[in-house]
Amino acid sequence: MIAKARRYYDAGWLPARREALRRGYIKSFRLLAVSEESKMDAEFILITEYESQDLFADREKNFQLIFDEMKTPRPLRVDGLGRDEIFESVKGMENYQEIAPVATRKP
Repeated sequence: MIAKARRYYDAGWLPARREALRRGYIKSFRLLAVSEESKMDAEFILITEYESQDLFADREKNFQLIFDEMKTPRPLRVDGLGRDEIFESVKGMENYQEIAPVATRKP
């Protein structure tokens, strides 16, 4: 399933983030793959950084504009499988420890 998950991200998440970065909707993004030797529950960690609280608040609207223009079929499917069939999302944060609180830059 890891290969299918990677193809799912390559087809939708990554192109959308690249376009959002180009448009200034986001400050940065990362897709991290956890090594196979890791004992973590997740194989991938997706990180999107926003320049401001306003851009974060507008994220759904902004990404919807991008997805509409990408003309990628929605819902995205890989080998006939949808998101929920490919992924087991982390349901809670109980397996993670916050090292530092989320900080935002004041304008």
